[in-house]
Amino acid sequence: MLRGILCLFMMITMLTAASAETVTLLADFEDGLGDWTTEGDAFGTSPVEGDRWQRRGIGEFFADSLFGGEHRTGILRSPEFLCPDIVVFVANGWDLRDGSGGRNFYRLRLRDGTLIAESRPPLCSGRFVEMRWSVTEHKGKPVHIEVVDEAADGSFAWLAIDEVRLIDLGPLVPVEDSDLYAVDGSEQARRIAVGGVNFALWNGPPVYRNTTHEITLNCPVQELYLLGHLSTYDVGGPSWPVHNDFTRDFTVQQMIGDKAGELRIEYADGAQTVIPLIFGFTMWWDKPWRDNREPIQSVESARDAFEASCHLREVVLDDGSLRFISAIPCEGKTVTRLVLVDSDAKAGCPAFWGLSVRTGKPAPGMLGLEHHAYDEDWLNANRLSDSVVEDDAYLPALRRLKSEIGMTDADMPASVPQDIPAGFTGPRMTLTGGVFGDILTNAYYHTVHSAATASIRADGYIHCAPPDMPDYNAYNSIGTYQVISRGAGSSWTRGYEYLRDLAAWGYVDEVTRGIDWTDSKLWYYPEKCPLRFERDGKKLPWPAHWATTADWPPADLTPGHNEIPGDENDGHALTMMMRYSAWLGTGKDIEWLSARWKPLSAAAEWLCFVLDYTGQDVLYCESEGTAYGAGFDRNAEKPYDTYPHYDIFTNVLGMLALRQSADMAGVAAVGGYGAGPWALC
Repeated sequence: MLRGILCLFMMITMLTAASAETVTLLADFEDGLGDWTTEGDAFGTSPVEGDRWQRRGIGEFFADSLFGGEHRTGILRSPEFLCPDIVVFVANGWDLRDGSGGRNFYRLRLRDGTLIAESRPPLCSGRFVEMRWSVTEHKGKPVHIEVVDEAADGSFAWLAIDEVRLIDLGPLVPVEDSDLYAVDGSEQARRIAVGGVNFALWNGPPVYRNTTHEITLNCPVQELYLLGHLSTYDVGGPSWPVHNDFTRDFTVQQMIGDKAGELRIEYADGAQTVIPLIFGFTMWWDKPWRDNREPIQSVESARDAFEASCHLREVVLDDGSLRFISAIPCEGKTVTRLVLVDSDAKAGCPAFWGLSVRTGKPAPGMLGLEHHAYDEDWLNANRLSDSVVEDDAYLPALRRLKSEIGMTDADMPASVPQDIPAGFTGPRMTLTGGVFGDILTNAYYHTVHSAATASIRADGYIHCAPPDMPDYNAYNSIGTYQVISRGAGSSWTRGYEYLRDLAAWGYVDEVTRGIDWTDSKLWYYPEKCPLRFERDGKKLPWPAHWATTADWPPADLTPGHNEIPGDENDGHALTMMMRYSAWLGTGKDIEWLSARWKPLSAAAEWLCFVLDYTGQDVLYCESEGTAYGAGFDRNAEKPYDTYPHYDIFTNVLGMLALRQSADMAGVAAVGGYGAGPWALC
């Protein structure tokens, strides 16, 4: 079982029940960087409260290279300490969007500089995840940690660290006393240790989709230990691309109770033990579990059901990814082979990264493993013995876990009373369809109202979605809800579309507050950005425009994109259209428009500038709408004459935004400003 897991970092207390284990806190950064030293100008400590990305460390502060800005670089170096068995810390950050930058690292070095462990940031914008290095082979040597930020990019280019702990597991057990051997492992293989069980990792999990994979043993075995128990698909509940609304292909959905395959242990006497690989019993998830542990994290009954049903133990690798360990007793019988069997009912196949055995007579080629004391308490409570597997004895606990995670129609009440938040000013409506219609009706009222009252802060800052709003479009977890909003971390201009409706529904004051805030961000490129473009032999600042994120426009160029900075013109157009809706909501108030004419005009002029600069008749864009211009060759002879940078979405928005701006310009000669050629649209 995975006992009492509230969050990843708590696993530091669960490695083993052996009394010899000690845990030492090296740093928590609550009082600053302390005796950690820095190079460069990137690192400092950041507070949890008020963090724009809603990053959550363990305490109130964490060490952070975003402290100096994403374009800053540097190294944060720990004081020297004696190497323990395991170094554990929580980490947060990026090394480019897809992790391919190769410039941001967490490193562990010996005094002479020898690199003994290294991990990249865990690709997460808000969550800290646990990372660990198993370094028993260097135990007792002087070492230090380096947190390295070498990425000077304007986005996805920082990393953070918190709660650094050192774990000593006590003395190693001699091989002859433990009889623990790795199967198909090598002396050079990376080692993983948990609860006294060691593994010499295979190069990767065997892939055997819709077939089998055999591992020869031919030796007496007291107990088998397998490391893995994941699926190569590793999706969890139905994610957005494979949701029930879009597909009935249940092979691409992994739910509690689904069978992914089975393990067959074949003995020399002809007998065999068959262990089903079932999610919630002998299978679990990596990324969906790291991303969100609800409701198991928060609901005691769900946590109890999880502990009773899941007979696996969690292992955190040095890159923050997860594996799970099972223990299968064989009572000293001779095992000829272990057969991994895949089910064709599910995508992917069960994945395993290592096999270790307790045996007094190892077969040729087996690798003896030193390790620490077994956690016998865990083993005694969680062995996959015949009594657990036979007669489906695991099913009651599995059904209980399934009921805690999900619901059936029978669990639903007959109806839900209507709940309209105070201050709601939008259209009233009621959806029919029983209790589900009731739920959707209330969801409509609260979503609209929270979008106006929570998405737009008092200072006008616009979230693309209210903070802590469940983002079902991004759902990829195992529970019934996921409190995460991709839009809450920054102000993405492409997420402003909903604000046009809010103005039409009576939230004019709130939207006006947001417009004034975005207008304050419009002038970054002509006034603050160091980038220039060349015209008639002169270096000129880029005209005013909104970038991908209004609050955090990129100050440099991303490799593979063109030179126009921050060029998501679909987001720029949506921001323009927000003004028009609010103006209509004021009853076409001339004074309201006059006070905002200068940014209105500058925003419209930008779209005309882009057409002129590129020499094209359609708007150039680098956004998700164009797949970021996939396949763009920046050395091409005609850099703006490439299909991937043009899409209907951006150009329709741009056309509508210019027409709306022209409509506002035609009302009156506002503020003495003349309208540009966009007024002729």
